[in-house]
Amino acid sequence: MKVSERRIDDVNAIITVLVEKPDYQEEVDKSVQKIRQKANIPGFRPGKIPTGLIKKMYGKSILAEEINKLVSDNLLKYIRENNLNILGEPLPNQTEQKEIDFDTQEDFEFLFDVGLAPEITVNLSKKDDKINYYTIKVDDDLLDKQIKSYTNRYGTLQSVDEEALESDTEKGALTEPDAEGNINPEVTRFKEAELGQELFDKVFGAGVVTSEEEFKAKVKEDLEVQFLDDSDYKFMLDAKEYIMDKAGAITFPDAHLKRWLLVANEKHTAESIEQEYPEIIKNLTWQLICGKLANEYNIKVEEPDLLKAAQKVIKAQFAHYGLSYIPDSMLENYAKDLLDKKEKVRDLSNRVVEEKLIQAIKAAVTLKKKELTFDKFNKMFSDENVPVAKE
Repeated sequence: MKVSERRIDDVNAIITVLVEKPDYQEEVDKSVQKIRQKANIPGFRPGKIPTGLIKKMYGKSILAEEINKLVSDNLLKYIRENNLNILGEPLPNQTEQKEIDFDTQEDFEFLFDVGLAPEITVNLSKKDDKINYYTIKVDDDLLDKQIKSYTNRYGTLQSVDEEALESDTEKGALTEPDAEGNINPEVTRFKEAELGQELFDKVFGAGVVTSEEEFKAKVKEDLEVQFLDDSDYKFMLDAKEYIMDKAGAITFPDAHLKRWLLVANEKHTAESIEQEYPEIIKNLTWQLICGKLANEYNIKVEEPDLLKAAQKVIKAQFAHYGLSYIPDSMLENYAKDLLDKKEKVRDLSNRVVEEKLIQAIKAAVTLKKKELTFDKFNKMFSDENVPVAKE
């Protein structure tokens, strides 16, 4: 088996796979004998069918199947062993491939077009590279709103013996009127939770904070941690644009990629690919840059990283339903259940890589730190579909 590569240019190549008779003959003979043992042909006892007849009836399909398997396996092996960073998949060559005739040929030559990832150079340094890093200021107004959300969340409905207000709930029941002929409905009024130990324990767990001062400090600390994700998200958007601009113009195997996109998805048309191609290339460029930086910064995903990421997801899910405190044992069990799902592990792995990459880029460049109010931070996002900080 001979496999060779010919570079057309920096991002296009042709891989040739030459299959000769000694490469496939033994496997073809084995397949012929297997069919001979199992075939049921009138006039012949099982296992006694002449080999020549089997070859005449099935030889061409057996040969094609064995050769296709050899070509596929050795093509992928060559790509892997030579560390070719290909884009898309190899495609049959359309210009130099000679016609294949399984009836008359003993040696076969297959040509494949491959698109190669371009070389991208991105050198980041604190001296040359400065990127904005925005943080959200947790002021008194924001702190009061968060505390208000807790007192509302853990408030209760109480029956009151007073005239109903607009905000109250009135409940009626079939009953006899009193001596004066009046029927008095029950009145239920919502009462916010008081700032006290009962609320502190519900929000942060038993005994974590024991005073109003500690409670406010803890609420502020949690908000600052929560907003760090928003700051990092905004930083990554800015870093993406900055780094892609620094990388400059990059040449891609455009013709090969468009052809592969058309083959890979039957819903695509040549027109839809042309329309979507600029965005595809933009995303592909960033993907390649991230891969290069992740390799340069030796970013790896390990088991503790996945567990931590899973716990973060679980906490966010509970918080969505108003549950800010989860016992550690429960959190760990839920996280382990999440990690039992393969598709979730893949998503969490991608998230870990992205988070580590953000921290690596932050460490590599100079951060121009700017503190903004919650409202001003959100106003930087002109696209309504872009997630922004949430109170």
